[in-house]
Amino acid sequence: MRRCSHNPMNTMEIGENDGQPPQLRQRITINRPAYSEEHFQRVYQESAKEDDSIPQLVKKKITRWSCTTGDAKKMIQGFFPILKWLPEYNVRGALLGDVMSGFTVGILRLPQGMAYGILATLAPVYGLYTVFFPALIYSLMGTCMHLSIGSFAVVSIMTGTAVEKGIKFAQEESTANNETDFNEEYERARIATTVAFLTGFIQIGLAVLRLGFISTYLALPLVRGFTTGAACYVFNSQFKSLFGIQISRYDGPFAIIKSIFEVLVNLHKTNPAELLISLSCIIVLVMVKEIQDKYLKKVKYPIPIELIVIIIGTAVSYGGKFEERFGVNTVGDIPTGLPSPIVPPVKYMSLVITDAFTIAIVTFSVAVSMGFIFGKRNNYEIDPNQELYAIGASNVFCSFFLCYPAASSLSRSLLQEIAGGTTQIAGTLSCMFILLVLLFMGPLFEPLPKSVLAAIVVVALRGMFRQFKDIKDQWKYSKLDCLIWIVTFSAVVLLGVDIGLGVGVAFAIYTVIVRTQHPQYNMLGKIPETDIYRDIQYYEMAQEIPHIKIFCAHSPIYYANADYIKETLYSKVGIHPLKVQVARAKARRKHAAKLKNKEKKWKKQSKNDEEAENVLQPKSSTSTIDKSKNNSSVPNDNSDNHHNDGKHHILVELDQTIDSSHNDTISTLADNNTDHQLDPNCSANNFHSNDNNHSNTPTGVSICNPNGKNETAVINGSVAILTEEVPEDNLVGIHTIILDLGGVSFVDVVGINTIKGLITDYQKIGVNVLLAQCRANIQHILFESGCIDVVGLDRMFLTLHDAVLYAEGQLQNGSCDATEAETSEAVDLNTQATHPSSFNDASSDNNSMSHVTSV
Repeated sequence: MRRCSHNPMNTMEIGENDGQPPQLRQRITINRPAYSEEHFQRVYQESAKEDDSIPQLVKKKITRWSCTTGDAKKMIQGFFPILKWLPEYNVRGALLGDVMSGFTVGILRLPQGMAYGILATLAPVYGLYTVFFPALIYSLMGTCMHLSIGSFAVVSIMTGTAVEKGIKFAQEESTANNETDFNEEYERARIATTVAFLTGFIQIGLAVLRLGFISTYLALPLVRGFTTGAACYVFNSQFKSLFGIQISRYDGPFAIIKSIFEVLVNLHKTNPAELLISLSCIIVLVMVKEIQDKYLKKVKYPIPIELIVIIIGTAVSYGGKFEERFGVNTVGDIPTGLPSPIVPPVKYMSLVITDAFTIAIVTFSVAVSMGFIFGKRNNYEIDPNQELYAIGASNVFCSFFLCYPAASSLSRSLLQEIAGGTTQIAGTLSCMFILLVLLFMGPLFEPLPKSVLAAIVVVALRGMFRQFKDIKDQWKYSKLDCLIWIVTFSAVVLLGVDIGLGVGVAFAIYTVIVRTQHPQYNMLGKIPETDIYRDIQYYEMAQEIPHIKIFCAHSPIYYANADYIKETLYSKVGIHPLKVQVARAKARRKHAAKLKNKEKKWKKQSKNDEEAENVLQPKSSTSTIDKSKNNSSVPNDNSDNHHNDGKHHILVELDQTIDSSHNDTISTLADNNTDHQLDPNCSANNFHSNDNNHSNTPTGVSICNPNGKNETAVINGSVAILTEEVPEDNLVGIHTIILDLGGVSFVDVVGINTIKGLITDYQKIGVNVLLAQCRANIQHILFESGCIDVVGLDRMFLTLHDAVLYAEGQLQNGSCDATEAETSEAVDLNTQATHPSSFNDASSDNNSMSHVTSV
């Protein structure tokens, strides 16, 4: 067994050229046998593998189920994580921070709840319900300690789209039934509860099926492009409140363009008072936010500027009677107390089911992505499947209390963490402030102008619009991710929130297919005096090993990229085995055609000679050439010139009675694509015939190609030798191709067939193919598919260096395990031919003319 000893080359030490004191590198010395998989498995036997059959898997699942007290407790704590962390709650260390955080977030819940309620085409009070009820349920079941559940701008606009679908149906139904007590505001709320119920039901269903992993298909560029596009819808929906004009609400493709066009058409109807209020609030909010962001680290508790603006705006509007004097739109009636439970109407479910599914995926994805961020920052784990249960249960529960779908808010969640919150107690306490407003202080906010809430919503979108900077950053390091962002954003803005999300997901999946279908492959070279191999395009020191090509794959090999990998390998290696075989067959057909033409010329000359001899010897039935002349023209057996002159020698034996059938025979030979490599010892005297019965012998043609240079064709009767130039072999210098499969995660049936085909095709042209660093799952597939019979364990190696050492050893020994493409053989086109007559050796003369000898 071959052993390798590696000593790293002596190069400069670390820091030698960067102005720092040199540091000694750690040295690596390896002295072990070079293992193929076959040798390795002989020495180190594999351990017994577990039975992975379906009955065994079912048995394992059944044995894991038990009903002990501990298991029941663990299951209940899994559904209600608060039972696990609440008994361990650190009152002294965490309570004060949770109280302050809860109060701070509760102040922000009020303006956001009212503003986002209007965004969902509902009355502001329904936004307050949405920021109150879902948070209570999530605090019991959620696994993230910092998520603030309630109203969210993107989900609000998506809910508004679904509500618009339902309200059109409700209005048509009311008109058809001549209903006089139709309450559009309340009916909108009922439709929103239907959306919330379906959203929660879908999320719980996904949790039961343990499909929490689907959030991984919403890549970060996709989510950020989607939220930015949705922010454009949110901003667009606030124009009517900012300018105090009445515009229609549009849905579907190009809704934003239609809405902006209508705003421009009605811009002359702007209410100056509302525009002034909006601009004043925006300026104040932006200034305070910018200062707050600048000194964020120094200010532990942010200034509740939204609440301050609401209080001042309400007071000024009430004192100045803006609604009566200037026609300013105000919030209006806010009922006190909690709503009575209702059952979400079933008749709207078929209309909003698609919107509910989209909202379910979006809310879950946003919550999980934010939860992982907070969990990593604060050292706790998030269970995506339990998050589905928590958010789904929150939506189902709140749907009975006139709430629309709830989601996690980024701004409130960040504020909850910054303000010192450590558990969901902060989230629960933040709801207490909303409860006070609902029970006692609701009517105080009735004079609040809607333009103030619109200003709060617009300023809250600052963070989302800042995501436009992602385009520049992502373009630098990943253009495909940047394209995902751009395509998703464009689709959402132009086609709508729901369709845009679908387009974004489809495009993101398509990019994954593209990356695996057209991955990057490279050729590796060896760093001198090491066992390290690197891409020869990126490392000048990496040198290709003579006669050895190393092809490195970095992706799965499956049906979508198998052909691409094969063609890339052909291109990188520089040898296309099929083209080589076609070229060889074409060369043989060309030489056979030349043979046919020269044989015709020889027949014509032979006929003329025969006629001349018949005149001199009329009684002779056989034309002959003087033996002395024949002996002077044809060298003896010891002459090897006809083997080494670099030309094809074609030996033709012809009968004097040759007819057109011989032409058919030669034509058949010329059109035959079969390779013929014959015995190097082939010469004219290899062919023997009986002089007495050769005329009765059926015509036959044989070809021999000694050393790949000489070809002879024999037709009963006479001998002709023709010469042609030998085509150069374009495979000189390539001995072994090594496939580095260390980066291949899996292969399918098509991939296995591709590997088999590569090995077989290269073997036909005399090139070895070795496999290196095959993973266990790939080896298993090779065994199960029977591909190992073609590959061979002796051609699979543990490491790339082992494979290189094996190939170098084969080169030094001058051997090649690959099967030659054309094995030495003699092809007899007439299977009924008898033993031919004996002939003397024949070879071509210096003028490459045909020579004839007869017996």
